[in-house]
Amino acid sequence: MRVLALFALLLAACSAAGSNGAEATATPPSASESSQTLRPAATPVTGCEPTRARDADGVITSNDRIGIVGETFAFGDLMNGSIQVVRRAAIPGDQMSVRFDQVGNTAPAKWVSYGVGAQALVTPWGNAAFPIGWKPIAFEDSCWRLIVDGADTGIVLAVGH
Repeated sequence: MRVLALFALLLAACSAAGSNGAEATATPPSASESSQTLRPAATPVTGCEPTRARDADGVITSNDRIGIVGETFAFGDLMNGSIQVVRRAAIPGDQMSVRFDQVGNTAPAKWVSYGVGAQALVTPWGNAAFPIGWKPIAFEDSCWRLIVDGADTGIVLAVGH
C-alpha cells in the first residue's frame, strides 16, 4: 500500500511540474533555441539552398521587409502544413499576391501564383501574417523563389522527398 501511495505522490508531482499552464506561441524559436531544435537537412536538389538567414527576431528574411515564420524547406508530411509570410506593418485583411518561380527544371510547373489575405496572428513583426501552403509547390526535389506583389523577396523555398 505504501508503494502505491508513493507512486501516486510521485506521479502527481511530475504532472504538476510538467504543466505550467503556458500556452504555445506563434513566434519562431530564438537563436539559442534554434540551434537545439532538429531541423530538416538541406534539400537534395543540386544548386538549391533554401534561405535560412534569420533576423534578430527569428524571422527568415533577406530584405527585412518580407519574411517567413516557419521553415523554408519541407518534405513528406510537412508539405500538408503551411508557413506564414510576414510583411512589416501588415494588418489583418491586407492582401498580397504571391508567386513561386521554379529554380531549375525539376517540377512540371514553371511558376505558381495566387492571392492571399492577412490573418490575425501575433508574430515578431506585428499582428498579421499571410498563410501560404506547401501544396501548390509540393513537387519532390523542387526549388522556388518567392515573389510578393511582383517583387523578388530573395527568399528561396525548397521541397525535398
